[in-house]
Amino acid sequence: MTALFRYVRERIATYGDVAEVRAVAYLLLEEGFGVTPMDIYTDKVKQFSAEEAQQLDTYLQRLAKGEPLQYVLGRALFLDRWFAVSHSVLIPRPETEELAQWVIAEQAAHNGRLIDGGTGSGCLAVTLALALKEAQVEAWDISLEALAVAKDNATQWQAPVVFHHQDLLASAGQLSSCDVVVSNPPYVRDLEAKEMAERVVAHEPHLALFVPDDDALRFYHALARLGAGTVYCEINEYLPEETRALFVEQGYATTLRTDAYGKTRMLKAWRNG
Repeated sequence: MTALFRYVRERIATYGDVAEVRAVAYLLLEEGFGVTPMDIYTDKVKQFSAEEAQQLDTYLQRLAKGEPLQYVLGRALFLDRWFAVSHSVLIPRPETEELAQWVIAEQAAHNGRLIDGGTGSGCLAVTLALALKEAQVEAWDISLEALAVAKDNATQWQAPVVFHHQDLLASAGQLSSCDVVVSNPPYVRDLEAKEMAERVVAHEPHLALFVPDDDALRFYHALARLGAGTVYCEINEYLPEETRALFVEQGYATTLRTDAYGKTRMLKAWRNG
């Protein structure tokens, strides 16, 4: 094990447990500086230039303060593609990858509008646009800063996505029974913030995370009232039945799906006839 790797681990020792610190150290060196795990194991780490050494020090300072690695690097991996991220957008999560895979599996023949409601980094919209060749993919977000990041990602991957500065909460009745909506809206109640990692609460955008305790399902009410034929969304694991019920009230049939960790985190709703 090289001295460099030990040095990096020591500098970010407070980032998490031993396993997480090791994983972050490996990823930082590989993605930030091209130093692979094999280079580390065989003690064949390249000589850093003065500029690289300064950049490493800056990264380590940010990580030591608890900033998520993805923000430090400026990018995050989503279904084998790297997406630019900033503090204006959420870091893509594994459960969102599962949501994308569900949509791709079921909507391969879709040739109408497909809207990503609350696109953030655009990882969902871009992935779906590249996988569903016949779909007309749109990405909506209320945040102009998030839309700028998403547009850059669509350009990077040459994905045919149309972007709209659009508020989901003010969009009732705008879609048709031929349209599909996919969404990972804000759904974490303020009371749940204490259960979350400090680096998430401190660094990720609250606009994309939190909803009031007394109006926790506001975005799902909005999704149910858009008028789309089919809706796929991530949901709060503590409120699956409540979320299902509001779609049923709007005339949808529903099914819930668990994620890889067995938590009920996704819902599909579709019109009955």
